[in-house]
Formats: sequence, structure tokens, C-alpha cells
Amino acid sequence: MTEARSRLRLRALAAILAAGAVVGCGGEDPKPKAGTPPPPVALPRVGTVGDLPLATAPVATGGEGDEAAAPVQKALFVTIDPAGDIFLQVWKPGAVDRGDARKVPAAELGKAIAAETWTDVRDRTPDESSSAVHAVLRVDESVPWRAAAFALNALAEGRVYRVAFGVRPEEAGEEGVLAVYLPRDLALYPTPGEEKATRVVALALTQAKDGPPTYCAHLQGSVEEVVARERNSGGDHPLVAEVQVAPFVPIADVLHVVDAALRAGVRGVAFLGDGSRKKSADPVADAVRDARPFAARKLRVEVDGRSVPVPRPGSETPCPKVARSTGRLAGSYDATLLTRHVIESTSGGR
Repeated sequence: MTEARSRLRLRALAAILAAGAVVGCGGEDPKPKAGTPPPPVALPRVGTVGDLPLATAPVATGGEGDEAAAPVQKALFVTIDPAGDIFLQVWKPGAVDRGDARKVPAAELGKAIAAETWTDVRDRTPDESSSAVHAVLRVDESVPWRAAAFALNALAEGRVYRVAFGVRPEEAGEEGVLAVYLPRDLALYPTPGEEKATRVVALALTQAKDGPPTYCAHLQGSVEEVVARERNSGGDHPLVAEVQVAPFVPIADVLHVVDAALRAGVRGVAFLGDGSRKKSADPVADAVRDARPFAARKLRVEVDGRSVPVPRPGSETPCPKVARSTGRLAGSYDATLLTRHVIESTSGGR
């Protein structure tokens, strides 16, 4: 009887220890599982590429303090595949990867983003004017601007301003980001009579049925002329590119233009739009479908209302290669400058 009871006690003890190992009491913690990734997408290839926000914190430009290096507490990854399906991932410090990719209907994207960026007070900036969360839009290169703009609007409504597009370097290399920060929701109104802080270079992107496209290097050259005129006139105002995009321009073309403008010396990028949205059950998938007849059209760009010169066949010049940024963001990420620019633009024009 004693031997039988001893065996029962040993079995009970073994069961308790096994249970403790499962719940993390008395045993080793289970290893975190890798999340389910979203469908693969072909990210645009550009020259202005920095590190993902989960690997680095923003580095201030021009001494702007609101984007000083600080640990990233949370990052959203919004992927839009070639069919227009949207997938959302949430990363936090200590996570093994970006987490499970959850498919989100376009109609619910705004609500899903706000739940991760604003509902919890811990996701807000200390002054509660904006979300402290970072967001990366991973959009397939074929997806039209109208679809990407829908996601940008959803992020803006969630008070997210630390926005970047997922991109790849022009040559071989790991995925990175091209920052396109949005203005912060701050009351930084200029003093009456105060000199404006920024100057504008207007970029208008359209599509043409015939003829060659606008080439990167020629666009960069046109913007460099604007930058040089500002400097030669004695002004030292940073230039902000205001970008107006036709609805069916592929996101790859949009980011190539942003890349060229930044290479030319533009300090910030602000996307313009009329705020209108096509009413439908799935505006992102509809934008992908509506853009198909325009897929073969060529990109055309105007700089300050003038067409970028089209080179003779055979004389096209590629943009020079640039080194990928490591350990920091790359692109347009001076949030204070962008906020001030928007306030100036809406409080008296340019």
C-alpha cells in the first residue's frame, strides 16, 4: 500500500510540475511564436531609404527637439497587396517580429487604427495632441495613389503623424522606410508680420497616354534649380514640396518623385488632396480595379506649373546612386517644420 501511495504522489508531483512549465510557474517560459506575415508585396525601390522605426528612433533635422531620439514603443505595419486587400500588424518592444497580420476591411481600417493609436492614453504624446505610435505603409508598387491616400487619411484620423512608406534600396538590400511624416495637430500659429518659415515647390503628378515618362534625374535637376534660386536670392528658407497626385498614378511613381525631390535638397514633403472619397463598400479594392485601364500610361510631372523637360530618346540620365541610411530614418521627418508649413499655408496663403 505504501509503495502504491508513493507512486501516486510521484505522478501527482510530475503533473503539477508539467502544469507549472506550461503556465510559466517553476518551468521555462515557452518561446514566443513568430506571427503570420501578410501576403508578399513588391515594394518600390528608391534611393532615400532608412531603417524601420522598430530598429531606430527618429533623428531630428535642424535641431528640432520634438523628434529627438527616443525608444519606439509601438509601430503599426499596414500592408496593401496588389488586389487591394489590407493587413494590419502591431509591433511592440520585445516582440519576436511584427506580429500576426490581421486582414482588415477598408471600411473598418480607421477604427482598427484608432484602437491602436489613440484609444489608450498611453499611445498618445505627452501633450495628447497626437499619437506617439509609428506607422509604416507597405504598399505594393502597382497600387494606385487613391488607395494609398485612403490609408494615409485613416492614419491621420488616428492622430498618427510618424508615417513612413516601406521601400527597398535601389540595389540589393533589406527592406527599409522612406519617411513622409504628417503635420502634428499643434497650435503653432505664426506671429502677425512674422516671416514665413518655409518656401514651396509645387509638384503635380499626372499620367499621359503617349510619349516618354518623366525621368528621375531630369526631375531632380528641375527641383535643384528651384533650390538654387532660393539660395542665390539670399534666402535660407527650407523648401517643402507640395505634391498633388492624380488618383491612378502608381505608388511606385509617387515615391520615385518624392525620392528625387529629397535628393534635390527639399527638406519636407506635404501631400495635397481635396479630401473627397469615393463612397463604396471597399474603396481600396475599387481604386485598384479602376486604375487598371491606366496601367500603361506614363508619368508626367510639373514643377511649379512647368513640365519637366523630356529628354531625347537615348539621352535619358539615371539618378545617381545614393547610400542607404543606417541606424536612422531617411526622408521627410521634421514634424515641426511640416506643421508650421501647413499652418502658414492655411492662414494667409503663400
